[in-house]
Amino acid sequence: MAAGLVRRALHEFRRKHPESRLRISTLRGGARIEGVSSGSLDMAVVTHDEPSILEIARRPLHIEPLVAYRRALVCASGTPWEPSLRSLPGAGVLP
Repeated sequence: MAAGLVRRALHEFRRKHPESRLRISTLRGGARIEGVSSGSLDMAVVTHDEPSILEIARRPLHIEPLVAYRRALVCASGTPWEPSLRSLPGAGVLP
């Protein structure tokens, strides 16, 4: 997921700012956060939650969520669980 996101963002950035130079690093998540915190990196995409980012950074950072993951509770149709799940608020059936 991150690779596709970075690729699309890089393409758009190059289109809008052809004179700019970029360097892409493939550091592990914690190292990316530390790099932003120390100023050696301008920004990073990470999968850590906000409390973990701030703990690793040990300083305030601006954190912008990129993707919200929805969670789903699922069961097979026709099982004893189905009526209970269907009775939950906002319940729906996907094919």
